[in-house]
Amino acid sequence: LTNPGHYVDLEVAHGVSRIATAESSAPVASTVIARADRADLERLSDLKGKRLAIVGTTAFGGFQVAWRELAALGIDPARDLTLVSKGLPMTRVIDAVLGSEVDAGVVRGCLIEQRQAEGALAPGALRVLSQMPQGPAACRISSRIYPDWPFAKARHTPAALSKKVATALLSSEPPPGVAGWTVPVDYQPVHDLFRELMIGPYAALRQVSL
Repeated sequence: LTNPGHYVDLEVAHGVSRIATAESSAPVASTVIARADRADLERLSDLKGKRLAIVGTTAFGGFQVAWRELAALGIDPARDLTLVSKGLPMTRVIDAVLGSEVDAGVVRGCLIEQRQAEGALAPGALRVLSQMPQGPAACRISSRIYPDWPFAKARHTPAALSKKVATALLSSEPPPGVAGWTVPVDYQPVHDLFRELMIGPYAALRQVSL
């Protein structure tokens, strides 16, 4: 059970395959945030030359998803930004933004709303850059939405065991507010992201030869 980016890596490198996909109310997306008093930061294009807090360069929702949106604007994070890796927990990114250690930060979709509901973040303290109109009503996001986390089996896992686990997942009825399971969805959007950025399974595309 892992995030969609790591799953695609395992799929290509080790032949794992998904048997179910999580079904939750939180979208798999990135939210790019800045302090509300930073009037100079409203869009992703405003980040050029700024300091950006991320979980790490291999984090899916904590960087790579936002990286794709930046690349679409012609912004290369390694060249045009100063990346500051904060690691986990992801709330360190929020702290770095609020403390003005960085200009902006990347967090997963719905984390801001979750922290506000917990009383750990004051409403209106942060601004979301380039908010996507198609995001869920309760969450503000800055990127496209990707398939949710998959439950995957290894290449050597017996088919009978895989069937039992898949049946158990799909027939489970989680309590309200807890993620459930649905049939495996298409993870091509994750492949598209990696191919465009030439990372993960497509890192070889950066190597130009005769």
